[in-house]
Formats: sequence, C-alpha cells, structure tokens
Amino acid sequence: MLAFFRSLAKSKILAVVMGIPLLIGVMSIGSVRQDLSGVFSRDAVITSGSRVYTSADFKREFEAYRKESASQGQPLSPEDAVAQGLDQRMLNAFAERESSSEIIHRLGIAPSDKLVAAQIAKITAFFDPISGKFDRKIYEAKLQENGLTAPNFEKNLRDEVAYNHFAAAAAAGLRAPRMYGALVGSFAYEQHNLSLFAINPKILGEEPKATDAELTQLMKDNAAALTTPEMRTLTVVKFSAQASAATQTADPAEVKKRFDFRKDTLSAQETRTLVQISTKTPEQAAQASNQLKAGYDPAGVARGVGSEPLNYANAAKAAIADPRVADAAFGLAEGAVSPPIQGQLGWAVVKVTKINPGHVVTFEEAKPQLEQEVKTEAAANKAADQAQKYEEAHEKGSTLAEASQKIGATPVTLAPVTSQGMDADGMPAGLSPRLLKEAFDLPQGGETDAVQEAKGEYFAVRVDKIIPPALPTLDKLRPRLTQFFLQREMGKRLDAKLAELSARVKKGETMDAVAQSVGSAVTKLSITRTQAQQSKNLRPEQVSQIFAAKTGDVITTGAVVAHIDSISPPPAGVIAATMNGGQQQMSRSLFEEMQQEGRAWSKSQVKPKVNITLAREAIGVQSGADGKPVAPAAPPAGKAP
Repeated sequence: MLAFFRSLAKSKILAVVMGIPLLIGVMSIGSVRQDLSGVFSRDAVITSGSRVYTSADFKREFEAYRKESASQGQPLSPEDAVAQGLDQRMLNAFAERESSSEIIHRLGIAPSDKLVAAQIAKITAFFDPISGKFDRKIYEAKLQENGLTAPNFEKNLRDEVAYNHFAAAAAAGLRAPRMYGALVGSFAYEQHNLSLFAINPKILGEEPKATDAELTQLMKDNAAALTTPEMRTLTVVKFSAQASAATQTADPAEVKKRFDFRKDTLSAQETRTLVQISTKTPEQAAQASNQLKAGYDPAGVARGVGSEPLNYANAAKAAIADPRVADAAFGLAEGAVSPPIQGQLGWAVVKVTKINPGHVVTFEEAKPQLEQEVKTEAAANKAADQAQKYEEAHEKGSTLAEASQKIGATPVTLAPVTSQGMDADGMPAGLSPRLLKEAFDLPQGGETDAVQEAKGEYFAVRVDKIIPPALPTLDKLRPRLTQFFLQREMGKRLDAKLAELSARVKKGETMDAVAQSVGSAVTKLSITRTQAQQSKNLRPEQVSQIFAAKTGDVITTGAVVAHIDSISPPPAGVIAATMNGGQQQMSRSLFEEMQQEGRAWSKSQVKPKVNITLAREAIGVQSGADGKPVAPAAPPAGKAP
C-alpha cells in the first residue's frame, strides 16, 4: 500500500491510462499548452497554485485503483474506501504531486513541443497496424475508452516529462561518498558469532486438557473474531451464451455469406520489405537506380542525392504512401531495383529485398472459424432473448421461479454464502462480484430483474434467507478453541522455560551446562546479515533480533536460547569489493528520500486546497454537515413472491 501511494505522488498518468503508453498524437503537438482555464473553475478537488485537479480526475484515478484491487481478488466499494480513509490518503498523495508540478512549473521547467514530439515518435500504441503510422482516430478512441480528453492527457504528459527531466538532473549530480559504500558493505557482511541450543518440547510436560469452562471463557474473550459474518441463501438463474454455445448449430448459408463478405480480410496480404529513395529530379532518380543496381548501400545512395532512405519492413501495398510507388514496388521481383518512378509526391526509386507471398484463404480453411463465430453469436442471441423474456414475465408479477419456468430455465438454490462469496467452510462458492453485490443489496425475499454481467451472460438472483451474524455454539467451535488453548498454554510454558534458562546464562552459567540440564547440546553459528536475509529457516523478526544484539547478550527466539559470543567486521577485501555497489545503493536511497521530502516541502510551500466533499461526491459517496460520509439509503424492497 505504501508503494502505491508513493507512485501516486509521482505521476498521475501511470494509474490513469490502464495499459496505454504515455504518449499523445503528433498531430496534436502544436496545440499543446498549459491549461489554466480551470483556475477559476468551481470543480476543483485540489487547487495547487495555478493548477486544478478536478472531480473527473479524482474519479478516474480512484476507479483505476478499484479496478486493480478487483483484479487481485479484493473488490472495494467507494463506501468501504471512505470508511478505511483511502480517499484521504489518495488526496494527500495527489496534493503532494500537484504541488510538486506547480513548483517545477514556477521554476520554468517545461518540455518543448519538439521534445514531446520526439518521445511520441518512438511509440506505436496509437499507430495504424496496417500502415504503421500514427492514426488520430485510434488516438482519440483510446483516450475516450479511458475517460480522457486530448488536452487533459497532453497536459498530464507534459507534467510527467517535466518531472522526469527535473528528477534526472537532480539524480545526475547526487553521489554518496565512497565511505558510505564501505558502510553498506560493512553492515551487510558483519559477522555475528553465536552459541545456541534448542529446547526439546518434551521437557514442557504433558499437554494440558481444557475444560468446558475454560473453552467457554476463551470463546467469550474472542467473540468478535469468532462471530460468523452475515450469510445469505440464494436462488440463481443464469442465461449463459457460454453454457449453450456447444449445443448451437451454424447455419451454412450464414457461414457462406460471412466468408464471401470477409474473404479479403481473412486472406493474408502479400507484404514486401523494401527501401525507397526519393529525389527531386528524374536525373537524380536515374543515378540512384544505377547505384542501387550496382550494389551500393541505400543509405549512401540517398545521401548522394540529398535524401534519406525510407525503409518498409513487411509492408502491405496500402502501407506505401505514394500509390504509384506502391504499384511499381509490387511489380518487381525480389532483389530487383526499379527505374525512376514519377510518383504523386515526386520522383523515387525502390529496391525490393524480400517478398512474403500472400495467401487467398479458401472456404474450407475459413469454415471452422466462421462456424464458431456463428455459434457464439447464436448463443449470445439466445441468452439475450431468454433474459428479455424473463424480465417481461418478472415485470408482470411472476416470481423468479415462475418466470424461469415460463422460458424453460432452471433456477439453482445455493448454500449460504457471505458477501465475499465464501461458503460456511470458508471456501469460494464461485459467484461473481457483480452477482454478490446485487444479492447483498436486496432484502430477504427480494429478487432482481435480469442483470447483464458480460456479453451473452445474464443472471437473476433471489434472496431466500438472510442469516444474521452469530457466535457459533461451543460444540462447533470446540476443535478450534481446543487447538488455540493448547497453543496458548504450551506457549506460556515455553516462554517461562526460555526465561529461566536465559537468566541462568546471564548469571554466569555456561551455555554447555545450561543446555545439558535440559538434554540439549550447544551449536555454533556464524552468520552475516546477507546470509540471514537469504535463509529460509530464519523469520524476519528473528534476523532483526539477532543483529540488534550486542556481544555478550543472551536472546531467545522460537524455542532457542542464543548467546552472542562475538561480532567480527568483514575482511577488508569484502568491503572493497562491495564499495562501488554500496555507494550506488546509498545514492539511490538518498535520492528516494529527497523525492519524498521534496514533495512534502512543495506541499508546504504551495499550500494546496483540498475539497474532500467534492472528491467523495465524484465517487458517489455523500458527506454530511460534519464532513463524515453519510450511510447510503436502504435498497429498494425488490419483488417478493
């Protein structure tokens, strides 16, 4: 979570674009300017000097985080986020980020149009897959998919470039002293020499037997943790394209119709790898053609006529900008050079280096794919038709069971589940987050209409019974309580024995004598921090305990008593070998701390204004007069049988 908020404070683009590279279209570069029109806007979740962060900005980044959480199996409602204080932590991170951008802007650090365009030219995310060129329509569609406008996205990109250049300049001049590198090596490879022995569990005595009174008290003391959450018994009916796709048949006429319509797109086009050299005159074109035929390097030939070679790799005919050049290029044999070509855009010469023949797909080759498409669409249409008919019957007063029966669907009654989709044994019940949300928004006896959760996938759900949170009976909890009681009591005995033995060592008895008194033997161990961190047998808290101790200290960890015999510095050769790497590590750590302090300082200087009420409204959570979130209204009663 901490890493997430640190990343938020650095960039607003990373979480916004959802997989789209951080770039904009070349065609829009000329119009990019810092947008200050929002300074006087009332829609300001954060105002940092001249900068305005709107409710739409907050909602987009908040939903991106929710989507990421859901993909990791941790669905999060806006109400839960507010209850956990997530919105406030996000706003604080965003306020620091916006303040940093404002300070950088005041310093006069602003990327030029040329710099931004150069970065964009290296990315192909908004390029047409056939022509290999930037496509404004694709660019705008990608932004729209993610709730972005071009001016907003372009301003964010400029912030990103400015911050990266500022940070790169700061980092370039930051170098920790070499002595710091030596300290890193000394710290990592300092050797701790221990004497230790483990306690045999048998010396702790027989396992205690818990009485019902003890277990009952234990249950009362831990009632909150042992109480089962609310559970609901549900009846679900599904209309699924996926479930019925295998039973569908493909209409031969429809399959043939699709083939005739899509034959060209299903076929593989011929592509060619070639180089084009453009010239100003036919004489230069003739010169270039002769030199290419003689085997000269195309780059040198192009320079000789004051041009640059234009390379096409596995390009379709339509990808070549000049139609006349394309016609000539696709009329040549592999390895051939064209004579001078008078294209629509000037004179040119091409050399074809490779030909990938096209393939005209036959009906038999395309038939399996097209049949599957027809079946899939038929199944989706069937599911949609069932869902519509169910809804029509349900709206006329039929219960879920009655409406399902009318359309030939079979409802299924499920065992009780929690709002997280777990059954009574704590195992996943296989229900989608959307279905669970709908079910837990209903009262007992409530039913939904048909709900679409994906293309061709619909469901309706009824809440048969609501089982309120309850503390299970002693008999049901007995195994868990008994195990807990046993662990607790044996843990007390172990702690007491460890304290007794370590006290004897501290008073002067030798480790060997104390170990022999409990039937154990002393073992010697020499270990460095690097070795300890790589060990699978040591827990992080044990590593911390060992390396926090001084020579002569006695520590207990797990079931072990250990004495720190000595602490040895690493050999000089080890420190020398790790000095450069340690210096770089310390430089990175210093820079990360500087970035965190810099963002906090920027916020203290700019003093941004944060409107948490507007931020919560943007994500659908209302705040009361005291600024605290208002509980959502009770869900509608739904349709009861």
